[in-house]
Amino acid sequence: MLHRDFAFINLADGSRIFLNAPSFQVMWYLNKLVREIYARENIASVREILGMSLIELALRLGVQLGVWTEMNIEVVSIKGEEVSFCSLPYEVTGLLLDRRIASSLSEVGETSVLKMVLDRQFAQILQVGERLLAIALKPKGEWGKQDKQYINDNIHLERNKKSGNELEDFAAQLFSLYALIREKLGGDMVEPRGTIAAIS
Repeated sequence: MLHRDFAFINLADGSRIFLNAPSFQVMWYLNKLVREIYARENIASVREILGMSLIELALRLGVQLGVWTEMNIEVVSIKGEEVSFCSLPYEVTGLLLDRRIASSLSEVGETSVLKMVLDRQFAQILQVGERLLAIALKPKGEWGKQDKQYINDNIHLERNKKSGNELEDFAAQLFSLYALIREKLGGDMVEPRGTIAAIS
């Protein structure tokens, strides 16, 4: 408590956060990563900060945390006199700490896709991929207003939407991410209607 001003990380909204974990080593790495990530990214929520930190941890260290540690990683947030806590479901923490899934999410690079994972909206990843692939297969000159709006609503990085080829590659990345998540969860996921048979 004496050194909390050094441990907590100041955010743009005036709040301060600290990532807490049962392992001191994991806690040290996570807070170090938060400082790095927050310095370079425009992050909207504490959940996203936690999610991105776990992805970075998995990519840099290739860690395999124990079940107890995974279940007890949380963000402590202080704003004024209010103290709040945020943690992710164990299932989501396990996904983000899986090195292949972390790598796939990092390659995709879209915060909107990370949110789908954080919200456990896994089927939506597949649905977005299908719709983007359908658009990508049209000549770019034939993309309608709705097509362009859908792209802009779901993709924010220019490298993912410059042309049909990039869009097609991005859709393939989403299919790959979905397949990795399904494999990790043992295939126990509710499928949306009209999904691509090859994924099953």
